[in-house]
Amino acid sequence: MTTQPILGVVFDKDGTLLDYHGTWDEPFAAMLTDFADGDEAVFARLCDELGFDRDRRTIRADSPFEFDSNDAFARRVGALLGWPSEGFDPIQAIEDSLSRVTPSSPVPSPGAGALLLELEGRGVPMAIATNDSAARAQGQMEALGWGSHFSAVLGYDSGHPEKPDPAMVR
Repeated sequence: MTTQPILGVVFDKDGTLLDYHGTWDEPFAAMLTDFADGDEAVFARLCDELGFDRDRRTIRADSPFEFDSNDAFARRVGALLGWPSEGFDPIQAIEDSLSRVTPSSPVPSPGAGALLLELEGRGVPMAIATNDSAARAQGQMEALGWGSHFSAVLGYDSGHPEKPDPAMVR
């Protein structure tokens, strides 16, 4: 049996390199709190509609935050909050809120750091393709001391269609 060398590895970020709930549950709650602006009824509606379990303080599996494109999620939030449909960038509003509330210490998935070191030691090139912004993904990798492992970090804002379209990987 012959083996083929690994030519490179492209990682997803959330749920692969980062513990999804450990990294995102609290920032998601903080973003919803930010958007509710102190109105508990608005916060409850946002939690219900956007898939956040207030009692358990966790993003539900059916949350559009997990499965919608960034644009679709932003439009959904905008519709719930009555944001204008013209002359207003809902993705930027979400980015601005997340920039205010994103934790400085993302939570790594168990074993991810060791895997990155092993692959780097074998000379395997690595990259990230994520539906998050490239800058946030790069910042999270830097916060974990992993930034130098990756030859490229591509996000939804890198000029390629969002995943699952394969363009970022190609």
